[in-house]
Amino acid sequence: MIFPSRKLALKSPFPPADTARLLQGAVRPRRGWWSQVWSRGAGNFMGEVTENSFDIVRDIPGRNSFLPNVRGTIVSDIVGSRINVYMKMHASTTGFMAIWLFFTVFGLLDAGRVWYGAWKAGKHMDPHFCIIIGSMAVFGFLLMHFSFRPEAKRAENFLKETLKAEVDPSTGRDRAL
Repeated sequence: MIFPSRKLALKSPFPPADTARLLQGAVRPRRGWWSQVWSRGAGNFMGEVTENSFDIVRDIPGRNSFLPNVRGTIVSDIVGSRINVYMKMHASTTGFMAIWLFFTVFGLLDAGRVWYGAWKAGKHMDPHFCIIIGSMAVFGFLLMHFSFRPEAKRAENFLKETLKAEVDPSTGRDRAL
């Protein structure tokens, strides 16, 4: 799993219509890109909630490109409702990080090839360039995961508290996608 994401299922004791109403009451509408740039960010969530689905993101001051986009569906269950949640990074952030990782890994492989060729020919070549490029790849990977995970946990806790829900034991959470 190169790019962080989280998939989980929650069970709420409320019927789907009440679950959607509870979520609508806790989520403010998204007004456009400027609302996120100029937001004072109370830490609440903003987005769209319909009768059977939602698409929300946490409202914070400034900009954090690694905030998870939280999408989900609300379906009827035996008792109450089941909320299927999928969290992932914004598409433009994922695209940028894909390019970052591609070029750093490609650069590392190419630098390693050149360094190996010099070593095989008996020439001394400083390995610092390989270390720097490798560090950039590791930094990009860790940046994504350590920025995404705490925010995904906040979103999960928000949904659990707002909807009085628990993680569905039959599906668990953090399944590989």
